[in-house]
Amino acid sequence: MPEHPLLSGSVAQLALDFITYCTTERHLTPRTIETYQEIVTWFQTWLAEVAVLPPQATLLRAVTKSHVRSFLARRPFAARTIALNLSVLRKLFDFAQREGSVTGNPPREVDMPKIPDTLPDVLTDGQVTALLDGPLAADWKLSRDRAVLELLFATGIRASEVRALDIRDIDWEGRCIRVRSGKGQKGRVVRIHVRALAALRAYLPLRDRQRLAAAVFNESPGEALFLNYKGARLALFGLRGIVKVRAKQAGVDCRVYLHIVRHTFAAHWYDRGGDPRVLQDVLGHASLKTTGRYGRISVARQVSEYDRVFSPADPDPVSPAHPRAS
Repeated sequence: MPEHPLLSGSVAQLALDFITYCTTERHLTPRTIETYQEIVTWFQTWLAEVAVLPPQATLLRAVTKSHVRSFLARRPFAARTIALNLSVLRKLFDFAQREGSVTGNPPREVDMPKIPDTLPDVLTDGQVTALLDGPLAADWKLSRDRAVLELLFATGIRASEVRALDIRDIDWEGRCIRVRSGKGQKGRVVRIHVRALAALRAYLPLRDRQRLAAAVFNESPGEALFLNYKGARLALFGLRGIVKVRAKQAGVDCRVYLHIVRHTFAAHWYDRGGDPRVLQDVLGHASLKTTGRYGRISVARQVSEYDRVFSPADPDPVSPAHPRAS
């Protein structure tokens, strides 16, 4: 982690130790670690440049509730972003207290902002079809992209879990994959659709040829499932690019990002009457409450469709499926 010149020894070291703790003991995902690093670095820089506190080794001890509030208000962030910043600062000070570096925890004295109860974005069936439409490609990159999309929509697993997959994680006979890199390193087995399996089978021979052609062996041969053009494991930004480019090619007229695929999988599960507890296992959620919000999406979609069919402009609205319909 970068060290600000005005911050001396123990503060920068404490921040580094905190990130190491989150990585090695809490086993947080790479994306979460990256977010924590950014917020902690911003806080360090703000303390040194804006808070006008003495640049001393015990700087963190001088932080007050007012300083935390001022840091959170440095820009007009959305409530969700403020909550994320505050949550990370609370964890940082929790860690500092356990290490004996501070006695108080000012972030804990600041109220968490109320986050609007909004439903996650989801794609329609038509948009999903457009993204997955077309024959299996003979080009390694197009074949890889198709396999990635099919796998994402077939399983709902996280992007970080997709990129961490190895070839050995595919159980061809059992028609499932072993997900080994979930939050907290909780492994699980997830069923996979036959279409996704077909896309993977078509991709693997092309993947092997690309790896040999790239002549870059950052890992032992035969490990990473999805590769970049150098023959190394595909990065998260590479996965983002696949989804973004394919959405543009398919003419999907909304913002398509990696996590919307996970939202869509879960919402469609509820639409089709799937068991919420099984979905919890598939998604790797620790709490059923987290999974339950997707049920609310399904209800909202039913209400929207009902209102469309039973238009208020119709004095005697009758559903096409209703017994009274002609």
